[in-house]
Amino acid sequence: MKDYTKMINTVNAIQQAFGSKEFSACDYRREIGSENDCYCVSRVCNDNAKNIMVKKVREEDFITHDKHGKKIVATRYFYEVNTDFVKELKNSLRKDIERLYNDIETINRQIQEKKQRIEEKEELLAAFEAIIDNVKTD
Repeated sequence: MKDYTKMINTVNAIQQAFGSKEFSACDYRREIGSENDCYCVSRVCNDNAKNIMVKKVREEDFITHDKHGKKIVATRYFYEVNTDFVKELKNSLRKDIERLYNDIETINRQIQEKKQRIEEKEELLAAFEAIIDNVKTD
């Protein structure tokens, strides 16, 4: 289930920190870090198709050193806030609300069916009590 509040807080924090500028995972980690109400960098800065908060805008190769001091080429990815995020989030939230209303309708239907079964069983119970009362008087 999506945490809509946390998603909105994360995007607001990104917009406050970077505006419309692009940012990297390192920038996100440095500027936003682990604010209580924001997602961690691995949740925000990834290429998962379900990630709708940001979009990758470019890649940049750079030279760094591994733990043994050997030079290696690494890639830094740059992101920006997905401008369609709010629209997509609104549509997603609308679908969640619709699904919850459908769940309520299903539960109400089940309650009515159970009430009907209780009434039927109470009628049977009354019939059995009447039979028992007739047997005792005979």
